[in-house]
Order: sequence, then C-alpha cells, then structure tokens
Amino acid sequence: MTKFTAAAIAAMGLAIGAGTGAQAASITNGGFEEDSTIVFGGFLPRGNGDMSITGWTVGGSAVDWISTLWTPAEGARSVDLNGSSPGSLAQVLMSLVVGTSYDVTFALSGNPGGGPTIKALNVAVGNENADYTYDVTGNSFVNMNWAYRTFTFIADAPSETLTFTSLDNGAYGPAIDDVSIARSGPKVPQVPLPASALLLMGGLAGLAGLRRLRARG
Repeated sequence: MTKFTAAAIAAMGLAIGAGTGAQAASITNGGFEEDSTIVFGGFLPRGNGDMSITGWTVGGSAVDWISTLWTPAEGARSVDLNGSSPGSLAQVLMSLVVGTSYDVTFALSGNPGGGPTIKALNVAVGNENADYTYDVTGNSFVNMNWAYRTFTFIADAPSETLTFTSLDNGAYGPAIDDVSIARSGPKVPQVPLPASALLLMGGLAGLAGLRRLRARG
C-alpha cells in the first residue's frame, strides 16, 4: 500500500471516528446510590452546598437522602427534596450537543408522612423549566407508587445545569429517583456518517491492491 493511500484511509477513519465517537450526555448517580461509603438508616439530611450525594449539589434549605424510610423506585436510595424546608438538587450535564433535544426522565413520588397532599417540584435546564405535581393519596412508605415523568429541553451549550427544586413548604416534599437522560431529536441538522466516505475508503483499498498486482507483474 502506498504512503498516500495509507494516509488517506487513516484520515478518513479519523473523520468517521470524529462523527461517531463523541461521548453521549449522561447522568451521574441518577439513582442516588453513591457515595456507598456513607451508611445510614431511614434518612440523612443534607444541607445547602452539600456534595456527598455523588454528582449532585444540594441547594435551597436542605434535602433528605432516603435509605430505608420508604421503598425507592430502583436500587436502595432516593431523595425527598424537602429537608426541614424546601431544597433542590443540581448536576452539571456535560457533552451536550447544541441544538439537540434531550429527555430527562425521572421517577416521581412524594413523602406520605405529611402535607401537602399534592406535592410539586420544578425541573430546569438553562432557561427552560417545567412544574410537575404528584398526589400522594393512598401512598405509604411501603408502597410509594412511583410514576415516571419526562422533561424535554434543547441544549443551548455543551454543558448546562439540571436542577430539581421543591415548590412545597414544610418537611414533606416531592421525592425523586432513577434520573436519566437521552437524546430525543435534533433541532438543527447533525452531520451524518457519510456513505461516500465508506465508498472512498473501499475504493482506495482496491486501488492499493491493484497497484500491488501490477508491481508483481
């Protein structure tokens, strides 16, 4: 294979890799299981600025990190967005593609230990936000009746902050668990994997083989 052909194929491989190898956006510790070195029963209050729930930063007043107090949506832990009063949880989302639509999916319930009956929270990314409510009527610590909700936003920057904020007063707030993110579709055309590049690579490889045959002849 000539140096030109090898270099061309390598360049095409790098171009294709650049189009397909970008890291996808993801949620760190969406189930609130980490830091596993912190062992507790029932629940553990976490105050403003606390970062012991790996990947998340507590805002507002406080949140309760729930362990055995009630049944989570998945895993072993979840979060009540109210400590003794309303709080929030935030995480910086990385590797977003500007102009692309994303779905943040999360399990929603509410602390059945006290009012209000209708729990409310706000989900925000950048300048986009939406309110969600959950009725805890009939719920118990054993049966939390988790329901999945989806918040959709369009990325304005490669990194933006996702924030869950309680809209309830008091100590019995909305509960969240099992947070995830996935692309829901592009706002602007994305660069597709070029079929012509694959054809060109095949043609270059064939040309190299033909040259070898001629050299032998």
